[in-house]
Amino acid sequence: MRERIILAPGIGETEMLRTLARFGVNTIGTRFMNAVELSEAALERFGISTTEEFLTRQEEPSVISSFLNDIPYFSAASYVDAEKLSAALYDIRSLVTSEEASTIHTYLSKSVFRHKNTAIAEVYDRYISTYEESRKIDSISLIRRAMETASPFDADFIYIREFPLTPLEKELILQLSSGRASELSIADLFQVNQKSIKDLTYTNCYGAVNEVEHVITEILENNIPLDKCTIACADSLAYSQILFDISRNYNIPVTYGSGIAITNSEPARLLQLIHLWDTDGYHGIDALRNIFLSESFNRKALAKELGPDYPLDRAHIESIVKMAGNLRLSFDNKTNVAKINACGGPDILNKVGCLFESGITGFIRKYSAIRQGPFVRMDISAVSVITDLISTYTMYAPNADVSDITPDILRESIGSEVSKEGSLHITSITGAISSLREHLFVCGLSADEFPGTPAENHLLLDDELTTFADSSTAPTSGNHIKQNKQSLTDLLSLASSLGISPRLSYSGYDLSELKEHNPSSVLFTYYELEHPKCTMDDFNNAIKHVQYFDDKLSNVRYMAKAYNEGRMTSFAPVYATMPGTDGILDRKWSPSDLDVFFQCPRRFYLKYIAGIPENETDDPFTVLGPADIGILAHSLMEYLASAKMTKSEFLDACENAFDDRLVQRPPLHADDAAKAKEDFLEMMESAFRQDPGNVVVSAEDKYMHVHPSGVSLHGYPDRVEKDKDGKYLIVDFKTKRKMDHVKDDIDTCLQIVIYAWLCEQKGIPVDRCEYRYLRNGLTIPCRYDDLMRTALDKKMEEFAAAVSGNDFPRRASDNNCNYCQMSDIYIWPEDTEND
Repeated sequence: MRERIILAPGIGETEMLRTLARFGVNTIGTRFMNAVELSEAALERFGISTTEEFLTRQEEPSVISSFLNDIPYFSAASYVDAEKLSAALYDIRSLVTSEEASTIHTYLSKSVFRHKNTAIAEVYDRYISTYEESRKIDSISLIRRAMETASPFDADFIYIREFPLTPLEKELILQLSSGRASELSIADLFQVNQKSIKDLTYTNCYGAVNEVEHVITEILENNIPLDKCTIACADSLAYSQILFDISRNYNIPVTYGSGIAITNSEPARLLQLIHLWDTDGYHGIDALRNIFLSESFNRKALAKELGPDYPLDRAHIESIVKMAGNLRLSFDNKTNVAKINACGGPDILNKVGCLFESGITGFIRKYSAIRQGPFVRMDISAVSVITDLISTYTMYAPNADVSDITPDILRESIGSEVSKEGSLHITSITGAISSLREHLFVCGLSADEFPGTPAENHLLLDDELTTFADSSTAPTSGNHIKQNKQSLTDLLSLASSLGISPRLSYSGYDLSELKEHNPSSVLFTYYELEHPKCTMDDFNNAIKHVQYFDDKLSNVRYMAKAYNEGRMTSFAPVYATMPGTDGILDRKWSPSDLDVFFQCPRRFYLKYIAGIPENETDDPFTVLGPADIGILAHSLMEYLASAKMTKSEFLDACENAFDDRLVQRPPLHADDAAKAKEDFLEMMESAFRQDPGNVVVSAEDKYMHVHPSGVSLHGYPDRVEKDKDGKYLIVDFKTKRKMDHVKDDIDTCLQIVIYAWLCEQKGIPVDRCEYRYLRNGLTIPCRYDDLMRTALDKKMEEFAAAVSGNDFPRRASDNNCNYCQMSDIYIWPEDTEND
């Protein structure tokens, strides 16, 4: 069998060979290639090795970006500009068949925009020299090498009329075939006579989602096998996303010929979280927590990295996040090591620092969650695309900020697939020619979407492109629109020649902009071909209109269908079973825990019994948060209780403690740290003045006892003091500005009353209690007598009764609900009934 080589850029070989075989064409000995593949084959055939590493089209913008800002004209250019320059250079290099460098410089100099084109010429020169110095070769250079060094060889060379070649590609096939390459039509390839377009149907749908749903409904209700259907789309990426979302809801197997947005993958979602952490998150706690608790993060890999001594429950993850977030660890390994060494943290902190040492690419490779089943290829492909683009970008610009290209990476598409048995196939209009099946649906043919609006490249205008090639073949904006129209015509013509009746549809209403869309003008052209004497009214009457709720997919609809067919339908319970309260009273409860109960029993249940965590938010611009300030102040007051010292000595200790804490949480701005430190020292000076000089019996000691109600209590009073009259009092320090406590009030003073009761059980005759507000030097007293003991007993009995009866009502109020993280899950069925 004689070898037949078909040069057809944009056609996937595997898909095309399978489609030809589907329609009875013998494909033995047939090869479909693009220009790069043909060049590689020619060089290999003659034993010419390519020692350089191949530079892909996706990597070319990274090379340009590495030097682009050094050129004055492009000093403010972004990575997006580098992508546009890469595309522009590829276009003009593809139009030049020989003497590339001199031809490009000559033609660019002829433009009236001399300043711009001089800069583009410099970009061209720098681009060539940069990748050559890196020992790489790009696609255009590889094609030229094949043209210069490979000899013609014996094979039948063919190119397809419907897939036009660039001048460079045309020259390549002519040289390798000694000028014997022949042109065939796509109909010739399928061995059918080309027929005029016929048997088209037209559908106007209410929105793009409705359009895709209508197509799927038509396929399912007519029992058409999925693998006998191809959906061709004017905007394949947008419609692929719609079909992807629908297919997940209804478990419809789909293959994506033009790929799918990378943002559907777990590695891309992880990259988004990393980007947020690296930019607006300022390497803080909240942004890092979002990474570690995300479904896109592989916590099994993290557990393996940390070892068996660090179980990855929620508490340990929170501990890791706070350590790393306070230190603001990043992907700068040298800075991380310096921060960790400075604070002298535990061994776990060194292990956490190692998570970031391999940089963002290593982090993505190691910790991206890879789903199983139909999404495994998508996630693996996303890891490869993300890491390759970042690696190339940083290779040419080692000091560049990866966050500059992250938004561009997240606009990529991945996972271009061949069709598969049992799966619906969606692709572009051009791609549908190589994946044609017995049923063809063409979507997105509104006037706004197809054939598109001419848009010149501002870097190389249409007039400039026509200096490189004939106006009919140059890649101008007008020719791009013509090619879009021609591609659809070619697809429909082939379908008609193969006896396929295409179904054309468009979105007649934009649901986002709330405006109507007209059908593309090409639809009337096709209708006119079938009905030569038709009018526009005839065409409009031929269009089927699908309203929003017509043929709409729904779970209810398919459940009803299953019921009618006698298939079993099972239902899950609406509400999951909530944890019970057995053994709850035996737990040791702190005054803070009980404060939560009396504020809102529902929140207490969700937090302490159901075990739903509440994350403390962290503002990365805050030098030290309220919790940190409170912990630091309490430790210093404990230190003051243990040793006699002057005010100066105490404030020196406070300053040193504050500075030590900043080593563990470096501030973003030094001025903010200085102000926070001044504020803290003022508070501690007030605390020193407020101290009455009583004898400190205990400070932060643990007391515990079981109340007669059965509630097990424990607590750590800040201080138990004995005054000059020999009377004992309980002291609790508060660092907040707002005063929440009321004199002799059991509801607001429950905490210190419980402390007083616990101390009393240990034989300490407590006389009174008091809250000391360190910032303003004010004291809120609370008596401790029989009336207060009785009030405490009632509180404990109320708590015990609620636990025993599993009764945790919602106590809604502005104070309770406005800042509660659980407010979204507070409402249970009985609450709705009561409301």
